[in-house]
Amino acid sequence: MARKHKRVLMGKLIGKQMPQFSSLLWSLAMPAIFFLPLPARSDDAVSNGRTTFQTKCVMCHTSLKGAGHSTGPNLFGLVGRNIGTANGFNYSEAMEERKNEIWNLERLDKFITQPQKFIPRTAMMFVGISDTAQRSQLIEFLVSLKNSE
Repeated sequence: MARKHKRVLMGKLIGKQMPQFSSLLWSLAMPAIFFLPLPARSDDAVSNGRTTFQTKCVMCHTSLKGAGHSTGPNLFGLVGRNIGTANGFNYSEAMEERKNEIWNLERLDKFITQPQKFIPRTAMMFVGISDTAQRSQLIEFLVSLKNSE
């Protein structure tokens, strides 16, 4: 009998008092959630990505704002830009066919993994980077190549 009584009390507590408490909690917490800063990009990831860029990409790409193109396009401002649209660079037909798509993190990851598979007939002669961590760090570096606002 005592056990049943305890369940009834808990049911009343959970069923009636808890919603009021949780409503109060949410009303206090929700405004704070919207003002929390976004997690900063890891300086280590960007630094490691820069190293990967220097060992695997710099032979064909530049990354400095205002620098010209090389064998491949300058990658400054790449993330968020339409595929195959860097001014002044002569892209392959395969890249130009994708110009209505934007370089986002998912597309970059797929492209850097296997460029020829993601964009068949691309002129980029690079086998890709299979290591997930290395790819992620390279993408972090590419994301960092943008104008400060």
